Amino acid sequence: MIEQSGELRESLKNAISQHSSQKPLLVVDATAESLDVHELVRLENGVPSGRTWRTPWSGLVRYEQLDRQAVLDRVPRLHDAPTVLLACTFTSGMRPLLAHDWLAAQRPDARTARVNGASVTELLREVIAEEPLSQSYELVTVREAGSGRPELSGLLLFPVGSRRGDRESLTLRCEPAGEDGTVFAVMAWSPERGTLSLVSRRRIRLAPGRYRLSAELRGPGRIGFHGLPGPLLREERSTEELVAALPVRLAPAAPRAHLVCAVEAAAQQDEADGGPGAVAARVSRVREVIEEVAAGPRPGLTVSLIAYGSHSYERRPRHGPVDVVLWKSSPDKALTALDELAARPPIPPGHPRAAPVECVLAEVEARLAERVRSAEPSGPGARGAEPERTALLLAGYRPPHPPWPTPGLLPCPAGVDWEEALVQLVHRRRVRVGAICDRPETRSHPAWARITGRSPRAGADTGRLSDLVARLGLGPDEGYRVPFPISEPS
Repeated sequence: MIEQSGELRESLKNAISQHSSQKPLLVVDATAESLDVHELVRLENGVPSGRTWRTPWSGLVRYEQLDRQAVLDRVPRLHDAPTVLLACTFTSGMRPLLAHDWLAAQRPDARTARVNGASVTELLREVIAEEPLSQSYELVTVREAGSGRPELSGLLLFPVGSRRGDRESLTLRCEPAGEDGTVFAVMAWSPERGTLSLVSRRRIRLAPGRYRLSAELRGPGRIGFHGLPGPLLREERSTEELVAALPVRLAPAAPRAHLVCAVEAAAQQDEADGGPGAVAARVSRVREVIEEVAAGPRPGLTVSLIAYGSHSYERRPRHGPVDVVLWKSSPDKALTALDELAARPPIPPGHPRAAPVECVLAEVEARLAERVRSAEPSGPGARGAEPERTALLLAGYRPPHPPWPTPGLLPCPAGVDWEEALVQLVHRRRVRVGAICDRPETRSHPAWARITGRSPRAGADTGRLSDLVARLGLGPDEGYRVPFPISEPS
């Protein structure tokens, strides 16, 4: 007869660790309020799992007396369970003691315990959480086989014998995984049976790139991952569905991305043309694009921000028409700079029918050309990927100035030919150009269509943001999805 709480805990620990049968380990506890029946089995993945039935004493009383048959009926597995432990944790009550004696008489080989005040439920929870792993845990990952073909693999997280609190560092690379996100599936490997069994399968939406994480063992069947940007959610798809979603070949690593955003900082006074709030509206739409690209598949994103206003036709203008607010900075710094730009007073519109868009094109081309001349290292590529992809997004209202006088339009004072600058950007620097125009496509100037190669995205239309990002070449490759992470050396 067990009479100490520590001894009861040790007995539960030994019973669980030695139990390997598919039939349940039975633990019955006669408490002050109820008769609690705990059935525990060991799953294929080695994790102890159980159910509890709690019956208050009032449900076992007949004619104001505790009914023996009712007590025995509440423990239907009493005779066929291979291991039984009977406990009474309220030894000053007649009903718990009586029920304990009746059950012990039916299973003379059962371990018995009378420990007043103990909580079998809590002891079971503690013992299971602290049990060492009987099978090793592996994270399902993808690796590249021959010719870029994806192949499932297992990254060892915790070997047999690992205990709660153990941690393991790992480095993963995530590819575009679609709306459902990247799946973190943990499998248990049984060396005795040579089988794999699922432990957990959860998902999270991650921007493609490398992640340095740590896995924490929180108990058998419970694994936490530290370093992720949010919580893991339950994954409903089966392993077969996820495997079927793998691409035929792994794509080359996505090139680094450079997004140049040029915002017209001048506002028309006419409400029909956007009014004084036009600059804030442009900034808001550019912010959406930056956030969309930053959350997308392009690693190492850098952002440049340019503000442009109006040409001055004075002999000695005090300010240039183009202000490079920042160049090749982080998305967070670019978003902060956007907020500061929105807080500035709008620049007077100057010429009502044209803006120095041509000077923006020339400025971007000159900076990219200077980088080529200075032979700035572009960083490591992978499997033939281009080292960097640059895109230019224009957000404004007025079209560029022509290089020569045109009816109703003044020429660029610097003599810049916007069409020539555009050719240099698109064909020589391989820059993709997109635009967000204040006016709808049907009312925008034809120059915008020529600059973007199509009608510019209407600023008022927010339903096609992903289309714009795709046209800039900064979205995910169509149909390419890798649902599992790719393991890399830590």
